[in-house]
Amino acid sequence: MSVSTYPKFSWGSFSYSEARLSHDDYMDSLGFCLSEIANMGCDIHWHSETKKDGVWVCDQAASFKINPPEYDGQGEYPEMDKLPGRTRDYWFFGLLNNGVRTNWPWSFPYTCDIPYDTSSEVRAIVQHWDEDGHSQGVRTQAELIAKLEELNLARAQLLIAPSEDASIHNVDHLIARLEETLATLGATDTPDDRRIVFWFGN
Repeated sequence: MSVSTYPKFSWGSFSYSEARLSHDDYMDSLGFCLSEIANMGCDIHWHSETKKDGVWVCDQAASFKINPPEYDGQGEYPEMDKLPGRTRDYWFFGLLNNGVRTNWPWSFPYTCDIPYDTSSEVRAIVQHWDEDGHSQGVRTQAELIAKLEELNLARAQLLIAPSEDASIHNVDHLIARLEETLATLGATDTPDDRRIVFWFGN
């Protein structure tokens, strides 16, 4: 059986580093890797920020702490309470960031970074996640309100003309999740000055 040189591949804890192997072995190993990636759970991690005097301040900053090296045996690491309402909801993930587990005609465009003006506490948490975190982004309360209006309009349109891309059930679920998130953020007269910062971890 002939062997060939193939590139190494990896994803998180799944990797294959053999440099020379048969084509069949390589494809079997790559297929295993990809199937495991598809089956890995994906969770959202998020915090909320409010702009005060032109500076974004994390609403959970009071709970921020640095755990000592002996806490987990892997060095110091930051920790902070998350914004309530964190659930493993792949439909909602795809709405917040297009392509994260799902995608919708109304999804926010895909992003994979946080802005330079993010609060120091949130930035410390995100940087600690490093490559284990992905698809980072921010959505202001104003953007979430606008998306809720867009979904309500889409619902009315689907009642008239059903679509193969989504159902009333899909839209109702996304509307409910947006309403829940907006209620958690609370009412404000300046929705552009409140936002969620999020990323995902497998």
